[in-house]
Amino acid sequence: MTMAAPGATPGPAASTTTAGATAAGVVRQLSDEDALALVIWGEARAESPDGQIAVGQVVLHRLRAGTWGNTVAQVVTARSQFSCFWPWGGAQNHDRVRGVSEALAAGQAVTSERFAQARWIAQGLLAGLVVDDLVHGAMHYLTTDLLKSGLAPVWAVTMDITARIGAHTFGRVTR
Repeated sequence: MTMAAPGATPGPAASTTTAGATAAGVVRQLSDEDALALVIWGEARAESPDGQIAVGQVVLHRLRAGTWGNTVAQVVTARSQFSCFWPWGGAQNHDRVRGVSEALAAGQAVTSERFAQARWIAQGLLAGLVVDDLVHGAMHYLTTDLLKSGLAPVWAVTMDITARIGAHTFGRVTR
C-alpha cells in the first residue's frame, strides 16, 4: 500500500494484519531508521525541522543511556514513553502512526512529504550529521501547554528545563 497522506487510513490489508495491535507492537519489528522516523513524524510532524531534530535527539540520548532499551525501536516503544505509540496518548494520532508503521513493516512505501522529512532527519541523526545538541542532553519532553496546564506529570513539573522548541519543552528529570 502507498499512503497518500500522513492522515490516510490504511487499506484493508494493512489494518487486518495487526487488528487490535498498538503501534508500539508493530514498531518493534522496524529498523532503527524507520522507528526513529516514525517517532519524529508521530510526535513532531507539525514542528519545524529543529523541533523534529529535538525529538530525535531525546530518543538518541535515551538510547545512549541504555535505560529504555538497546535499539531505537525498544526505546521508542518503552511503555507509555512516546504518546504516539499508545492509544491513550491520542487515539486519532495513534491510528495514523499504526497505519504508517504497518505499511513500513510490510515493506510498502509511505509517500508523505512530512514523513519523508522525518526520515531524512532520522538518517542524519543516526549518521551523526547533526552536531549541535538542541536539547542539551534532555531525555524527556512534553508539550509546553501540558506543562503549564496544571495537569503535567510529576516528573515534568520537577525537571530541569534545557530547551523550548516549538510546542515542546525539553528537560532532564532530577530525582
